[in-house]
Amino acid sequence: MLVRDGSIAVETPTGAMRTYVYEPAQPGRPEDRVPGVVLYSEIFQQTPPMRRLAVQIAGHGYLVMVPEVYHSRLPPGTVLGYDDEGKTRGDELKAEIELATFDRDTDAVLRALAEHPRSRGLEQTLELPSSQSEDGDLGSGKTSVHENQGEDVDSSNF
Repeated sequence: MLVRDGSIAVETPTGAMRTYVYEPAQPGRPEDRVPGVVLYSEIFQQTPPMRRLAVQIAGHGYLVMVPEVYHSRLPPGTVLGYDDEGKTRGDELKAEIELATFDRDTDAVLRALAEHPRSRGLEQTLELPSSQSEDGDLGSGKTSVHENQGEDVDSSNF
């Protein structure tokens, strides 16, 4: 399935939060409402492996939103390096930003997802293995999308 990508600015109490949006696209067919997923990146923000994961999920028929979690401290589009300097900066930012700020940002992106014209709403949680390599390989861990309606979709083929 083809995937259309773009970004939106989600308003939060600490300013606009760039949020990347990935949605399934089937040219020549009506655009149905689809289930939504909010995918949070690791401390490095939206790295190429996180983008690939978002595209893979959208390719399975989901609307995916990936917010920039450090929008209040870094310019839009900032990606921290997969190196000691990037890890140190990411760890500093996650410690420096109050948990309540992350919670308010989460509320804002969930509202944006609910209001998106393609969205059926948030109907899944995504459980990822505890580690991901730089090339996006999720290793031997199993990744599953859990529908709130009780149906599991094995997505280990991502």
